[in-house]
Amino acid sequence: MRYVKLFVLGLATVALVGCSTTQMARMSSSLTPSAKVVTDDFDGSTVVQQEPVNAGFGHALGFDWTSRLPESAFVTVQLFEIVNITGVQFNADGVIIDSPSPVDAATNFETGTYPTSRRRFEMPLKDFVKVATASDVRMKVSRMGEYTVTKIGPANGGLVVNTKFAPFLEKIRGTGLAKGLEVAP
Repeated sequence: MRYVKLFVLGLATVALVGCSTTQMARMSSSLTPSAKVVTDDFDGSTVVQQEPVNAGFGHALGFDWTSRLPESAFVTVQLFEIVNITGVQFNADGVIIDSPSPVDAATNFETGTYPTSRRRFEMPLKDFVKVATASDVRMKVSRMGEYTVTKIGPANGGLVVNTKFAPFLEKIRGTGLAKGLEVAP
């Protein structure tokens, strides 16, 4: 009888671990959304969107592209604190890319359980491709009078954002509408 109880307890443990693992995978998927292709309701243009995902301690990075502006990419920088984001620069394998220009007139703030600051920037698609395909990338986020730096890219570990660049570029390639995306997959 004792062995039966241990056997049942063991089966219950395996079942709970299995359910927990499945639930964690679902939760991870919802917390790290994948790029998607949508049609703009206003003008019918094709838009490829990647919501911001983890880009290092306290930083998140998202990106999007639209067929309306096929030579541009847009990056969304997010910090998990309330600060005024004034700029972003990238150092991609030693090449400084300071082309991103603010799209939003000001930083967007969200207060609540997890306060965040978010600002969107436009940059040439060819510069975004350099960032997306570089091995070692430093992202410098400027704020009023100071800045933070986070390291992304394959040389800097398994950050979620590193897994999002290639699928995003592939979805843009799939539209057949991009200009400046000559880099081989």
